[in-house]
Amino acid sequence: YLGLIRGTRRILTGEFGIKDPKFHLTEVYAKTLPNNSWADSYRQAGENMLLTAALAVSEPGVRSFTVHKLHEGISWDANGIKVGDMEYHYGLLHRDNSPKPSFMGYVTAAEELDGAKFRQWIYRNEKKDHLRGLIYDTPRGPLALLWDRTEGEMLCNHAPEPRKKGTPFFHYEPWFDHWRVKNRRTFNASGKTVTVIDVLGRRKELPVAGKRVTLTLDGGPIFVYGLTLTEFTHDKKHETVHKESDVEEIDKQNRE
Repeated sequence: YLGLIRGTRRILTGEFGIKDPKFHLTEVYAKTLPNNSWADSYRQAGENMLLTAALAVSEPGVRSFTVHKLHEGISWDANGIKVGDMEYHYGLLHRDNSPKPSFMGYVTAAEELDGAKFRQWIYRNEKKDHLRGLIYDTPRGPLALLWDRTEGEMLCNHAPEPRKKGTPFFHYEPWFDHWRVKNRRTFNASGKTVTVIDVLGRRKELPVAGKRVTLTLDGGPIFVYGLTLTEFTHDKKHETVHKESDVEEIDKQNRE
C-alpha cells in the first residue's frame, strides 16, 4: 500500500514530470476471509485499517481514500451470501450492520485525525529502529501514532501456526492478542498524564513522572496525546516484557 503510493509518485514525477501529483486512493480495504493466510484476521484488520488511514494522511498529495465496501457482500450479487468468496469479506460491517474491528479502526482514525496535519515520522529514517511513529498537529494538540515492528511485517506469521505450504492455516480469534513481544519505550511528556487510545477507540490516562512516561508497545498502533515530541527519547536497550522463552507458552495458552 505505502510502497505503491510512493512508487507511483516517483514514476509520475520522474518519468512524466508531474511535480506535485495528487492521489485519490480507491478500493482501500482490509479483507477478512477467515483462516486464509492472504487475508487479515479480524483483529489485524482493525489495526491495518487504522494504519491505512494514518499513512494516507502522512503521504504528500493524498487527497482522499475510499474504502472498498461498507457491508460484506459480492458485487455481482449484492444481497447474496457467499462466505467462501474472498470478495465477500471486504466490508467494514457485517450483513446485520454489526461492526467489524476494521470499522472500529476506521472510526478511531476518523475521530483522532479529524483536522490533523502531518508533521513527520519519529525517525527521519523510517526503519532506523523497530519503533515506528507518526507525528501530527491537531486542534486537540500534538498527536503521536506509535507501533513496534520487532516481530516483523509478515502478519501471516502471527497465527497459532505460521503459514507453511501444504498445511492448514487458521487465524487467532479476535480476542487473542497475536503480538507476542511487548517493548517498553520511554518518552518525554508534558502535563501530569498522557492519553492513550487503542484501535477500538478505548481511552486511558497514564501518569507522567519526572516529565517522562513509559509506554508498552507492540505491533498494534496506538494514538497518544501529551508527549513532548520535540525531544524524542527511547531506551536503546529497551526492556522486553515477554522473553523469547515465553513465546511457546503464550501460543499454547492461545490455542487452548
